Parts: sequence; C-alpha cells; structure tokens
Amino acid sequence: MSSSVLAARVRDELRVLVGGLDPAVLSGVEAAGLVSVFAEVERLAVAGRMLVAGRVAETGAWKGSGSLSGADWLARQAGSSVSEAAGVLSTARKLKGLPGVGGAVRAGGLSGSQAREVADAAAVDPSAEVGLVALAGRETFKGLRDEATRVRAAATDDASKQRRAHQRRSLRSHVDAEGRWRLVVEGTAADGARFTEAHRPHVEDQFRRRRSADRQVAPAERTTHDNRSYDAFITMMDLAPHTADAPDGPPSGTSSETSSSRVQPGPGPSVPGGSNTKLIVRVDHTCLLYTSDAADDMQCVDLG
Repeated sequence: MSSSVLAARVRDELRVLVGGLDPAVLSGVEAAGLVSVFAEVERLAVAGRMLVAGRVAETGAWKGSGSLSGADWLARQAGSSVSEAAGVLSTARKLKGLPGVGGAVRAGGLSGSQAREVADAAAVDPSAEVGLVALAGRETFKGLRDEATRVRAAATDDASKQRRAHQRRSLRSHVDAEGRWRLVVEGTAADGARFTEAHRPHVEDQFRRRRSADRQVAPAERTTHDNRSYDAFITMMDLAPHTADAPDGPPSGTSSETSSSRVQPGPGPSVPGGSNTKLIVRVDHTCLLYTSDAADDMQCVDLG
C-alpha cells in the first residue's frame, strides 16, 4: 500500500472519529486521555507534512500552482502565514543532517515548534543535538527555547551573529481585525542601538509635554510609557522639525499643508531633548534679580 493511500485512509478514519465525538459523554479522565492521543496525532501529522513539504520544495513541484514560492504554496495548503511555512521548510532541510532530531520528529516526540528550535540550535552545534531532544521531552517550550538560544549564542561569534541578524533583517506591518496597526522589526543589535539613541529624546520630550496634563486626570486616563513611546515614534517619522509649542494632540483640520504654512526641513531637524547634557550655571542672585537697565551701575563678576 502506498504512503498516499495509507495517509488518506488514516485521514478518513480520523474524520469519522472526530465527526462523531461527543465530549459531553466523556469523563474528565477519558477527555484528558484523548487530549494526549490527539496531541500525538497532531505531532505526527505535522511531522509528515514537514517531511513531504520539504520534498515538494526540493523538487519545485509547487511551481505552476500560482504560488510565489514553496513557502507561499505551503502556507496556502496549511492555512498558515508565509513566514511560518518558510520556517517549516527550513527545519525540513536541516533534518537531513540531524538524524537524532529527525528520528524524534518521525516518532511524534517533537511538535513543529520544538523541532524548529532544536534543529536551529543543533545545526550550529551538532554536539548539543541529543541533549536538546531529551530536554524537549521534559522541559516547557520556553525552557527549551531558552536553552536552544544559549546553544546558538555559545556556538556563534559576535561577527557571525551580526551577519546572521543582518541576513534575517525584516520589517513587517499589518492592520489586525480590530483596526490596530502592528509593526514587527528585526535587525542587528547595532541598528537597534541607533534607533534607541534617536528615539529616546523623543520619548523624554513626550513625557515632559504630557506630564502636566496627566496629573489632572484619573490614573486610568493617563498616558503610559508605551503610549509615549508610540507617539515619539510617530514624531520621528514626521518631516516637520519639532517645535516647543507644538500641540499635544494631532493637528486640527486636514493633514495636507501648504508650503507657506509648513516649516521646510533644513540640514536636519533638532532632536527634542538634545543630547540630554546637563549644564549647571552659577550666577550672583542680586545680579539675577536686576534688569539689564538697572544693572548698568552694578559690577557682576564671574564666580568661576
């Protein structure tokens, strides 16, 4: 019996089982037992899909389907995101050189997420393969991911880490079902440091501008650090230079501005908060109180 025929038969039998399943008649113990069985079935199904999807990508059998890539084709088949499908195909490629991980996957011992973490780490440090597979069987997914991250970090020098981070750099955005814009950015630590350095003064400026108003409203209505960080990010994207008397809220009217009403950017807009340098000036109190006209007959000396 071919693999295709056998897989179809298992699928049909599982469909009948699930279709007639009535959870209400099960005891708690019976339900818990079925959860364990279905979890294993799911891992086996994910393993089978991963292995054969890798073959589809390897042979280019997805071409002609209207898909843009093997990952795009798999995403359509599985109802997942393209990035998730690309991760599945990447793991499938790595399994060829990792017999321990491959055996655990085929036995239904690893979920798709676990297989990806173990394969990614074992690919850079094969000596950690056995230990990571064993760890997946007794540790939480977070614990496994943390250990896999540690293995990758220990096996990779800083220059290689930065090259890999640069190769995997990405910026993805979308609007979710609730109308919220979401932005996910990944890149090198150096780029992150540059962003933080440019972003921080804007965040501090937002705090200074909102502090007085926040004191006059209920705690639940006050802006949070996350709110101010977002507003600071939007401010950074604004082409108009920051002005001290800018309103707290969005500008009134339409968003379009004429060239006569909009301040044209010069060599570079000033950054709110500057470099955050603290300047301490000592002056004579009496001289400070007098106006310039009254101070003509006084001698104010430098206090050093």
